[in-house]
Amino acid sequence: MTTFSSSNQNHELVSRIYEAINKRDFQVLDDIIAADYQSRDPRCPEEDKGPKVARRIATILTSAAPDLTYTIESIETEDNGSVRVAYTLRGTHSGEVMGIPASGHEIEISGVSYSRVAEGKIVETTSTVGALDVIQALAGDPTIKNCP
Repeated sequence: MTTFSSSNQNHELVSRIYEAINKRDFQVLDDIIAADYQSRDPRCPEEDKGPKVARRIATILTSAAPDLTYTIESIETEDNGSVRVAYTLRGTHSGEVMGIPASGHEIEISGVSYSRVAEGKIVETTSTVGALDVIQALAGDPTIKNCP
């Protein structure tokens, strides 16, 4: 029998979010996301909580890029116990997102998320992606610069 430290259990738990999105098995989110889960995405209203928030975000992403996949580049536990995941998101922008119509462009966006785990469930996630990376990916123009 293998015994996992809480660090390994947290890694496994957080990894399941990305697996669920890659497999389009959003029902898994009900098992791993706490009822009072909070996404720290500024587009998510503070009063929206729980697995429905994670399902909504996953649905928005996969509607914009039906072939979207996440690759976990690294995963580690921070000193405060949160799990940090560096990831790359890839897919084809073939659906509207954030008011931007489908472009057909291949997208590749790197990001980092921090998830806090309590009592075996994910209770909070903060994700960061470079705004310029998103604009470049959706516009299909890697030459767009943030400084003239």
